[in-house]
Amino acid sequence: MKTFFVLFKKQRLEHRQVEAFRKELNVYTANRYDLLHNHSPDSTFIYRYPRVQFRSYKGYAALYGIAEGAELIWNLLGSGELGKNFSSGYEIIQNEDFPAGVGDTLHTYSVKSVYPFNAQNYFVYRHLGSLAEKASFMELKMGTHLVKFCNEFGIAFNKGDIQVNLIDMHKHPGPEIKDEKMLVFDLVMKTNLVLPDFMGLGRFKSHGAGVIKKMS
Repeated sequence: MKTFFVLFKKQRLEHRQVEAFRKELNVYTANRYDLLHNHSPDSTFIYRYPRVQFRSYKGYAALYGIAEGAELIWNLLGSGELGKNFSSGYEIIQNEDFPAGVGDTLHTYSVKSVYPFNAQNYFVYRHLGSLAEKASFMELKMGTHLVKFCNEFGIAFNKGDIQVNLIDMHKHPGPEIKDEKMLVFDLVMKTNLVLPDFMGLGRFKSHGAGVIKKMS
């Protein structure tokens, strides 16, 4: 699985500006690449794991690409199509073919600012009575996100193979998006999936949410 992560050191960016950054790059490319905006020519949404994810990283604009998204970012950098602010002075953080897959060993990952729930699941979570129930529900939903990731990228597994053990969980208020109140979490979890650093999990991945990093 090809992954590519680039930091644009000439372009300062705060997290709240990520959506504006996304729009800016789509203007530069005249909306030619659906991997950058995930809409079909008739403007309907393309439901898939976002191959290009827009980020604020260390206070700068950044792009993370996976699979064909990684190839697209590389090609856009080479062609200068992203505009002068994004065509020089960048730093490549990650550029590799990563062997993602299911194994026997549990690996520990941090997951920053993840939106694990849709509105229905958020309602369920709020009405659970104990911390143990909430942790179990979180493990279930994070496992669902990981299963979807494996299915989309053709990572082989059998039912029940993927393990998720929650180690730590901190919630903090998120924004209200389309009249939907959000909860955002910072997690530490163990899973037997081998996953590339900097990929996103949960909702709003294309806007830099749910970024993972291996801890051990």
